[in-house]
Amino acid sequence: MKEVKVKYADLYRQWETAPHTVCFPNGEPLAVLRTRALGAVEEVVQRHPDQAVLFVAHRVVNKVLIAAFIGLDNSHFWRIGQDTTAVNRFDWTGAGWQIMGLNDACHLREMARGEYVDF
Repeated sequence: MKEVKVKYADLYRQWETAPHTVCFPNGEPLAVLRTRALGAVEEVVQRHPDQAVLFVAHRVVNKVLIAAFIGLDNSHFWRIGQDTTAVNRFDWTGAGWQIMGLNDACHLREMARGEYVDF
């Protein structure tokens, strides 16, 4: 990230204040990411009706999907928190997404206390 801040300083400053207006070189704007990610979600939901499905994605994808699911545009990107390994849970109602849990990292509590966890 340090390299991006230096190499694309102006774009990075814009990213910090208006991420929905930025497209880094060799990247894609949030609007394109949103369309692509929502298309993937819709495809999986159609293939697995009435089933629980797990999606795993990076923080930016998660934030864009959450915004879409709750009816916000991409300008609200920075208002959505997503910690590393956070779990979000949504239920598809047939008419839209219902929020069941956001940014849950309770599975890391023992590690936060400094205890060793053997995977």
